[in-house]
Amino acid sequence: PVENAYEGTLFPAAPGSEDASLRFLEAVDLVPAADVLIGQDQTLKRGAIEALVKMKTPEAIGWLLKARSDPNAEVRFYATSALTNLKREYEAGLRAAELEIFEKPAETLPQLAYCRISRDFSLSGLLDAQAAAELLAKAAKWIADKASSDEECLPVLFEIEKSRDPVQALSLLGRLRARIPQENSAWLKEEIVLLFSLGRYKETGEKVRQLENEAGSQSGEWESSLLWWRSRG
Repeated sequence: PVENAYEGTLFPAAPGSEDASLRFLEAVDLVPAADVLIGQDQTLKRGAIEALVKMKTPEAIGWLLKARSDPNAEVRFYATSALTNLKREYEAGLRAAELEIFEKPAETLPQLAYCRISRDFSLSGLLDAQAAAELLAKAAKWIADKASSDEECLPVLFEIEKSRDPVQALSLLGRLRARIPQENSAWLKEEIVLLFSLGRYKETGEKVRQLENEAGSQSGEWESSLLWWRSRG
């Protein structure tokens, strides 16, 4: 394999592309990986694919999925190889977590690990809709019972339900506020996002004004949202 800035690269060296990752590093401050993939430089595309693999976000995987339709056969091969390896990594992580749950059924950490991997895998874009839904449902079932008595499990259940059932996620917020009151501002922001996603705009506006009234709530990420909602109040 090529010795380069992307340690553990998925790809062997291709003729004429030994400097692909280094060239990408030079360009990354100017051109995002997504823009590189829709550009014309094939060796930069290889570097962009390797960078997106490192990110492992749904957005990054989305671009890898698009790269499977690239006009260049080599780029399509790199993208397909990357997606195959990412899927194998998720599957291996799930198997390892399941084995640890079997060996240590009374411990919480293996179940938390399984549920987090399940959530990430289901949202990655690597599974079809039915498989993703089934994986989330299994994770929710595993963690729901423990969440009733273990504070550490409740935020994980909330994250799963946000993706699976926003109404159920909303119902968990009261318990989260009671269990972890120091994060009340964060729970209020989560409530705003969920209400908006459900089309409950009047309630969303009320909660945004509540957030606005809390000390220190007007910071970077939320200030523009507060201004937008106030203009409609």
